[in-house]
Amino acid sequence: MNKLLFLLLSGFFIVTTSHSQEFTVGVKGGVNYSYIGDINSRGSSLSNRPPDEVFTPNNEIGTQFGGLVMVRFNKLMLRGEILFSKHKNSYDFPSRTSYWESSRTEIPLMVGYEVYGPISPYIGINANTTSDMSLDGLEGELMFDKRDLNPIFGILVDFGRFGIDLRYEMSTTEEAEFLGDFVNNSTQGQPGYGVNLADVYAYKLGVLSISAHINIFTTDKDRMGSFFGGLFKGDKCYCPYDN
Repeated sequence: MNKLLFLLLSGFFIVTTSHSQEFTVGVKGGVNYSYIGDINSRGSSLSNRPPDEVFTPNNEIGTQFGGLVMVRFNKLMLRGEILFSKHKNSYDFPSRTSYWESSRTEIPLMVGYEVYGPISPYIGINANTTSDMSLDGLEGELMFDKRDLNPIFGILVDFGRFGIDLRYEMSTTEEAEFLGDFVNNSTQGQPGYGVNLADVYAYKLGVLSISAHINIFTTDKDRMGSFFGGLFKGDKCYCPYDN
């Protein structure tokens, strides 16, 4: 169902782009917070630790950057992006901090509506591919779903050439719980992590992000001003040689 929805949105976006009243291309970048699951250290695996000690992840600041294409029909907005993102978290284990990191390529497609001035709430879907995921101290390979198709919603504030947007994404795929074995011996002058056998609980990835964008060029002279205005020539573009 999610794949069908993505194909329908993609087709709708391509068809309507050719009939848009405004076409914009830009770049964007920002930061994110991601939300993952707890880790339960089994007390019986270490004699000096309490049983079933639960460690909740600390939300670290991740990053994303990429490009965007946006079309408008009066107040209706269609927007597509390609983003490269890094997500980070950490666990404060007894002897050493373990860092969780993930790298993704994302293709979000969104539909929004300008409700008041520059403010446009939107909903959409994000097709993403995870190229790498790691958790420090975990022995063996970290298993994860490489592809996902997730709903997103947010608010875009567009000031012509510049804008910001706040977005939330919730994964539809649950990362399965598994029993992990963490390094608890000193290696290369570094202490172990203070946990050994631990349950890495199941979770659905959640991502809260805020980004800023700049429109490189557009076919709407009122939104663009004079920045790169000479790229187009016609009734709807700002060109210094127009009569």
